[in-house]
Amino acid sequence: MKGKSVSDAVLARIRQRGPGWVFSPACFYDLGSREAVAVALHRLRTSDSIRRLAQGIYDVPEKHPVLGELAPSVEGILEVCRARWGCNVMPTGAYAAHVLGLVDQVPVRLVYLTDGPSRRIEVGGMTLEFKRRSSKCFAGTFVWGNMVVQAIRYIGHAAWCSDHARELSKHLSDEDIRKMFAEVSGMPMWIRKVLMELHAHGKADAA
Repeated sequence: MKGKSVSDAVLARIRQRGPGWVFSPACFYDLGSREAVAVALHRLRTSDSIRRLAQGIYDVPEKHPVLGELAPSVEGILEVCRARWGCNVMPTGAYAAHVLGLVDQVPVRLVYLTDGPSRRIEVGGMTLEFKRRSSKCFAGTFVWGNMVVQAIRYIGHAAWCSDHARELSKHLSDEDIRKMFAEVSGMPMWIRKVLMELHAHGKADAA
């Protein structure tokens, strides 16, 4: 495709995906050259059809009748980052706790572990910080368990309560907890006790 036909094809794909979609130019390289895609995205940005979140990252903003344009999808941004960098990314700290329902507020500064390079990017008014860790953090079949432990660690021993346990148990099966014991290394004893309590809580609910 050349010229305007590439722009039409790019616009058609964006409309097909709809509001909330986060994307990069690479999502359209099957439609035409890098230059033609860049021109198409520039035109769409100029007409306010799409929003530029950071260099090479765009979205179709969702709009609320009162609040106006909503914040971009964090998960969508992460999908683009994973595809661009070819590395694993795992939420940690406050955002891991938010994803698991342990805290309500979405933090402005989102911290992730990655087996790629450490970096920090500003996207859509948020700061995403990626901290390099050994690939063993992402080894095994239960990376989800690492994120759970990160969230529990963020809440902290002193603040952990039965409400947190009740909420977290919604996301975990007995098999999940067993895998965490087997695959998540270096857990403090108090976190192991939390997992044992979750295991007991799940059995009580099943009875």
